[in-house]
Amino acid sequence: MNRYVIVVLVVVGAICTTTVSFAEIGENFTPAGIELYGDLYLSLDAGWIFSESNDLQELEIGLRPGIATFFAQNLSFYISPQFFFYRDLTTSTNFWELIIYFGVTYYFVSNPWATTGLVPSVDLGIMFEYEQDEDRFIGLAPRVRLLYFVTDRIAPSVSLVAYFSNPNYYGSVFSIENTRVWIEMFVGMSFFFPSKDRVLRGNSRGRRL
Repeated sequence: MNRYVIVVLVVVGAICTTTVSFAEIGENFTPAGIELYGDLYLSLDAGWIFSESNDLQELEIGLRPGIATFFAQNLSFYISPQFFFYRDLTTSTNFWELIIYFGVTYYFVSNPWATTGLVPSVDLGIMFEYEQDEDRFIGLAPRVRLLYFVTDRIAPSVSLVAYFSNPNYYGSVFSIENTRVWIEMFVGMSFFFPSKDRVLRGNSRGRRL
């Protein structure tokens, strides 16, 4: 009886080991692969909390989904809309804007054969912004991001985005004095879908890219 129990435990252990085994994270950054991600930005201004007349001030929410495709090793082209909502909590005034980003990202993969771990990335993005009051902005939006692969294909992330925009108020001409700069932090999650053909070729060469 004990012999059968041992056999069952060995089989179950083998199945579990096979199920949770991870592939190499470097496979995610080869050409023809895809990254899908979503980032969230949240800010609450609670006002003067120790004042008797204090009221909540403002709430800001930003949601930024995106898709990136790899055109070279560790290099991807991305496009990403950001939906931004602002509410003045003292006057109940709502405000929204839409920003479209596109650009190029480079991933610093120090150990492509790892199954989990940290991968920093930097990108240079261009943004087009449309606000509710019909003001328009165009500018640069470089981003620094830290991804941590908890599995070979899933990575939560933290990112900082710096915005350098120049407002175009109803056709006004570009002026360097009108350049606006601000920084936002996002938390998010990325899902990677590498090219199956490249993964299979990498595995056939002893799991080396």
